[in-house]
Amino acid sequence: GHVGLKNKGCICYMNSILQQMYMVPSFRYSILGADDKKSQNAKSSLHYNNLFDDNLLHQLQRMYTFLTYSENQAYNPKDFCSSFKEFDGTPINPLIQQDSQEFFNNFCDKIEESLKNTKYKYIIDNIFTGKTCSSVICEKCGTVSNKFEDFYNLTVEVKNIGNLYESLQKMIVPEKIEQFNCEVCKEKVTISKRTSLAKLPNVLFVHLKRFYMNYENEQTEKINSRFEFPNTLNLKKFCVEEINKDNNKLNDTDEIYPKEEEYYEYELKGINIHSGSAQGGHYVSFIDVERDGHNNELNIKSSIDNDIIKSKWLKFNDSIVSEFDTKEIPRESFGGFLDNNLNNEIVQNAYLLINR
Repeated sequence: GHVGLKNKGCICYMNSILQQMYMVPSFRYSILGADDKKSQNAKSSLHYNNLFDDNLLHQLQRMYTFLTYSENQAYNPKDFCSSFKEFDGTPINPLIQQDSQEFFNNFCDKIEESLKNTKYKYIIDNIFTGKTCSSVICEKCGTVSNKFEDFYNLTVEVKNIGNLYESLQKMIVPEKIEQFNCEVCKEKVTISKRTSLAKLPNVLFVHLKRFYMNYENEQTEKINSRFEFPNTLNLKKFCVEEINKDNNKLNDTDEIYPKEEEYYEYELKGINIHSGSAQGGHYVSFIDVERDGHNNELNIKSSIDNDIIKSKWLKFNDSIVSEFDTKEIPRESFGGFLDNNLNNEIVQNAYLLINR
């Protein structure tokens, strides 16, 4: 009942993200309903000997229409690739592997630009954009300075950390910085600096930072250690209004205000998986395909989440769409070592978590 995306090269990173976003109903309906009032812009593809509409929004609409109505096994996104431009204006090269998280950020920017003259111009911001708050607190005078930054995905540390809640806790732990020049005290003081969440998106992409630069050998390496995540997530204790609710000095901005309890709660709806090394690999997506309906349930259990519920999930592996048993999520996406054998590292693990 679902259509795959052909991979004529190394675009698994792209296919896996486009399927995840297609499964967000509000995004899919907005894309299909958008009218940029632009006619088709026929150009010759650099990669294929044919004319195509060189308009990213139009190509995304065409793709999502096929994913909705086609009876074929898979859709070929070759024209979408030709309309998706790199920073230098050249079409993305389908023969070059890229990072799925970087593609997601780039895709959101480009689609937001494509929608700016339509009635859906705020859809990216309304669905996917969150906001962090970086707070600097002077330990002498108590002055608080807040800096807010938008994000499409929340990046969390994985190295030497066992699960998602531990990583989020590490994010909000204050960092002491000495010899900081306080503009109020007019002298060098010790400050506390920490990051918290100021605005939560409707659909939360969590980026597990599994790739890092090893400066000793000047190479990017991948962290495959076991990292657990729950099927239900509550972010209240990591939000700025909860952390600073007793600090009146933080109430001078409309960015910080109390919310209803449901605002902080998420359910896991998708997982973007990377298998391989930092130098090469393959991306697939596990997705809850019942998010449009009712009785959404998920069968997953980890040491930090005791709920066991059931739902229909599918595995999207480019052209192949197959059934996926959610009981396999810990084995397929937590990473770690097979049978606790330190010489048998599992190189397939979760890279992006999609929560709604």
